[in-house]
Amino acid sequence: MIGARSAPATFSRLPWLGVPDGDVGTRQLLRQMALELFAEHGFQGVSLRQLAAVLPVEAGSLYNHIESKQALLFELIEEHENDLRELLQTEVPRQADGLLQLETYVRMHLQFNCLHDQRHTLARLEFHSLNLEQRDSIEQLRNTRARHLEYILGRCALPASERTRIALDMQALLDGVVAGYPSGGRPPLENLAALFSCLVLSGSSKT
Repeated sequence: MIGARSAPATFSRLPWLGVPDGDVGTRQLLRQMALELFAEHGFQGVSLRQLAAVLPVEAGSLYNHIESKQALLFELIEEHENDLRELLQTEVPRQADGLLQLETYVRMHLQFNCLHDQRHTLARLEFHSLNLEQRDSIEQLRNTRARHLEYILGRCALPASERTRIALDMQALLDGVVAGYPSGGRPPLENLAALFSCLVLSGSSKT
């Protein structure tokens, strides 16, 4: 299940073949391994020494590629939030009717988090590990998505007084929907998006 954490493990150095030479290749590899280990064992469960153990570098040289372990975590979460925001702004058809916009928003949101489940896990479970300034930055990105969703809810004729609350609740529910299904056991996203959108609109009409 996405977000599940295993017990601390012993990391062993892996033979990386075809890795580009130089800082770019090492940094890409570092980011990928950090993503996998943080998602599996938790941010606090992985030290820089353990991270270096699976890379072709020594622990002390990691600071040639990152400012700190926390800065690396922030970079991974920020990338996920930025990519999701840009995807939704690009793919949701602004000239379509409100229901189609809402279904597209929900479908793209779910699809993106399913495709990037490790980054999604970090964004959900390790947000509290960021410092105050980093959390504020991530919250700004999430608020941008919420305002976009509020606009869509307005196109669905929801009262202005309800849109902010519903948008925030929807974002929390969308994150939970992905995390609540085991990998490979999720229903078709098209059906799920339509069902979710209809539930939101029908439930809102009764409040």
